[in-house]
Amino acid sequence: MSISSDDDVDEARRAVEARAAVLDEQGLTAGLHALARDVGWPGMDVDFRVDLAFDTGRHPHRLLPDIEHAVFWIVQEALDNAGDHARARQATVTVEETADALAVEIADDGAGFDPAAVTPGSGLVGMEERARLLDGTLEVRSAAGEGTRIRVTLPARHREAPASP
Repeated sequence: MSISSDDDVDEARRAVEARAAVLDEQGLTAGLHALARDVGWPGMDVDFRVDLAFDTGRHPHRLLPDIEHAVFWIVQEALDNAGDHARARQATVTVEETADALAVEIADDGAGFDPAAVTPGSGLVGMEERARLLDGTLEVRSAAGEGTRIRVTLPARHREAPASP
């Protein structure tokens, strides 16, 4: 995203706040769909496959807010990188919750890169820190001309039921 004026900055800020509100109010699935709708990645088709226990009735409560936010921002950063740097044409985001874990995978057909050459200020470092702070892991598989596959595994921790009056 190129921001060239104060109006553009304000518009970008409002868009981010709107997606965050959808995430907070309606959950991760709705937040990811809002991300796809509002941001889009010109020239790149993105397929979202989301299977969360709350959405399918396998668990009565949503994931903890910290987990939902981390997944949202990791997915956004990975897709931004795929579109901006790797010039990917196709990406797939898979979010699958099992009884005790949440697995997130972002795969693209872009230019790829050498994961060993990642610099401290890169988005990948931030993604790894987010995962680690939630007792999770981040794995990156990529090579020049091979695309990139980022896999994040987090514990599936849920909100608690509201206290009875």
